[in-house]
Amino acid sequence: MQKRKIKKMIGSIVAGTVIILVAACFMSPIIWMLSTSFKSTLDIISVPPKIFFTPILDNYQSVLTDLSVLRGYRNSIICTCGALVISFIIGMPAAYAMARYTFRGKRLFLLWILAGLMLPLVALIVPVYTGFQILGLLDSLAGLIFVYLLIDIPFVIWMMGTFLKEIPIEIDESARIDGCSLPRLLLSVLLPISKPGIASAAISCVIATWNEFLFALILTQTKAKTAPVIITGFMSTSGMRWGEMAAVAALLVVLPIIFGICIQKYYIRGLTAGAVKM
Repeated sequence: MQKRKIKKMIGSIVAGTVIILVAACFMSPIIWMLSTSFKSTLDIISVPPKIFFTPILDNYQSVLTDLSVLRGYRNSIICTCGALVISFIIGMPAAYAMARYTFRGKRLFLLWILAGLMLPLVALIVPVYTGFQILGLLDSLAGLIFVYLLIDIPFVIWMMGTFLKEIPIEIDESARIDGCSLPRLLLSVLLPISKPGIASAAISCVIATWNEFLFALILTQTKAKTAPVIITGFMSTSGMRWGEMAAVAALLVVLPIIFGICIQKYYIRGLTAGAVKM
């Protein structure tokens, strides 16, 4: 019995050590980025790299007083929030239809959604750029939001559809008997029940939109540049401004982390729920 306890303790210690090492490997780039954002230029380029240094706030002071950086963050927030809200306005009714109704072409529609999730974004660059050039949507927030809808709506339909599939249809029938209309059913009955699914779909959309770089780089010039694109402005022929790049990147991860913390109690449940076939 004593040997079994010792083996169990050793197993727990080994498992904990492995988990800590794996977590450290994944966290090391973030830790390096944060430390770089507080270093001076001499500390950043020193060889070997300095682990212990005197932190400074010059990099953050520089980027937070730069109007182009602030404009980039504003554009990122507008695009992310706009795409998220519109995606749920369009995707929630579509997800309900996919979960509750059987109609001709449903399987084909599901395949179209999957194709939208799996299609490499680089394959859309040329047609999207050409279309935006004709419509005059280049370097506009409306154009970027439209592109992000192409990314977010399939996420919302697929994730919310599978989640709504698990909600008993008797809830819908009971609400309809009480005279509840379809819009009110979605807003007042199913929406509160679907918080875990909404959380998982929302955080997936926020991450995909907030971190998007390719379309934001190609479809914008000055006015609609987002925060990820602004980082490239610190690279020039005169050198790399590593400290300011790290400071912008550090500020870039703050909002998604805050958003994730706020909805984390629903997120895990939302990921594990809805694992059914539509």
